[in-house]
Amino acid sequence: VYSREPWKLPMGNLLNVYSKCDQLMEDHVKILHYSVLEEIIERESEKFIYPTGFIYHETRCGSTLVANMLSSIPQNIIWSESTAPWKVLHTCKDCQFRQIVKYMRLMMTLMGRKPNPAISNLPNKSRLFFKLQSSEGIEIISKAFPDVPWMFLFREPVEV
Repeated sequence: VYSREPWKLPMGNLLNVYSKCDQLMEDHVKILHYSVLEEIIERESEKFIYPTGFIYHETRCGSTLVANMLSSIPQNIIWSESTAPWKVLHTCKDCQFRQIVKYMRLMMTLMGRKPNPAISNLPNKSRLFFKLQSSEGIEIISKAFPDVPWMFLFREPVEV
């Protein structure tokens, strides 16, 4: 739905509710160790899209419009304010910076998994963008993906 009509589900949490992913039963959830996930990414690297760009923003600046415009291009995958990166930043209070960078790299790489053409009628996806919830985490994400460009959107504070 998001790829066809992004304005209907502009934020990640709305997509979760629509898809009923937030209601998964325990028997549908599989917990895997970090090393297993790394092995999957390494073994099946052709099934993952490396991030193309990151969008950071201040509130009420038009960032959702930018994400929706990117989503209208069939080859793009857009994660618009998904909670997963935020959870990586805030879940492990005792983690060191380098650990959080490592976890962020893993999480965002997994989020770039291409749709399976055998069960999906989506067009071939080749670009991956993340619109983050704010500018929080810019240092961690830039360290995790140092060669990926990013933008920061804002408006004149008086207008907001």
